[in-house]
Amino acid sequence: MSHVAPAFSPQYLRSRIGKVCVAIIGSTPSEMIEKAEVAVRENPFVEFRLDYLEKPLTALPKLKTFLSERSEVTAVATCRRVPGGGKFKGKIADELEVLQKAATSGFHMVDVELQTAEAIKSAELEKLRARGAALIISYHDFTATKDLDGIFERIRPYEPEFIKIVSTAKSLADNVTMMHFLERTRDMANLIGICMGDQGIISRVLGIRAGSVFTFAAATPGEETGPGQIAARTLHETYRIDQLDISTRVYGVAGDPVRYSLSPLMINTAFRRETVNAVFLALQTHKMSDLLTLVREVPIHGLAVTMPLCSSTSTMWKPEVAAFCRTSSSSASIPMLRQWSVRWNGACSSKEQRFWCWERVAQPAQPSSDSRKKGRRFSSSIALPKMA
Repeated sequence: MSHVAPAFSPQYLRSRIGKVCVAIIGSTPSEMIEKAEVAVRENPFVEFRLDYLEKPLTALPKLKTFLSERSEVTAVATCRRVPGGGKFKGKIADELEVLQKAATSGFHMVDVELQTAEAIKSAELEKLRARGAALIISYHDFTATKDLDGIFERIRPYEPEFIKIVSTAKSLADNVTMMHFLERTRDMANLIGICMGDQGIISRVLGIRAGSVFTFAAATPGEETGPGQIAARTLHETYRIDQLDISTRVYGVAGDPVRYSLSPLMINTAFRRETVNAVFLALQTHKMSDLLTLVREVPIHGLAVTMPLCSSTSTMWKPEVAAFCRTSSSSASIPMLRQWSVRWNGACSSKEQRFWCWERVAQPAQPSSDSRKKGRRFSSSIALPKMA
């Protein structure tokens, strides 16, 4: 399919943007601009959710002025309709009108839902492209993570500058599905891949290194535009998303619920202080098989485990754990973050003991003055805050 080339090429845009696009919401144009003013000081890549406004068209003159005065800002215009998970109650024609005028108001990219692209004639999509903004075609599944390759193939014929596929994680393993998809297709298109939900945090943090061009963040806690979305400052400061790479080691606290665990904040603060290339995540699950999938595939280098995984009924996991240890190629299946002690009636192999060390946590040793001077390497000699 031949189409009009946008004024902003993907190469140019990728040279301008960072790894995080901050979603800006507001009930009035003034409120939206006020929030954008604050956000762009730290993160000049933003998405204006025009569907949050009662009359999006009336906001465009003010947004045009805002963008013309801030050449460093790269902006995405989104006016998602209710059927696509947004708040805009207008028809498809109304959505396209908003996006066309946004493209001529200084926005660098416009986001069109796949269902909209499939419902309109190609000439209407070309009319939008002719306004000069790069095209993002996006797909959101609010129920599951499935058929990512099929969705990708539905979007490809439109030849958008960026493809965005967002699913919902119902398990930790769904993040693995998304990241494997990104790894397979990263050289075929400019992809954004994210899993929503409390169990999708892994994809929001680690999706970048799997091949996602960028991820989305809330401007502040409480202003999330999707389930499980993380605040921009948390992504930058707690998870150090700009520094994550293929060498970054992944640790976590597993259980259900762990969404409000303070462990990620405390352990990631320790990692940053000791300049360790590692990240600590909240891994919400109540299934051992789900956790083991993540351990194998990411891989996870160390774990703390809380309820219900460390309950008195945890003996039911032993066959799964033993099977994992037998098939693990590593001599120590899961290296631990700290010094642990464990009891299993003295009847475990060394591999099983390392795995079942989740049940009891010893107090970490205090660091010696020598260890503080030496090493920037994270080990059990470094005192850590208590995990959840």
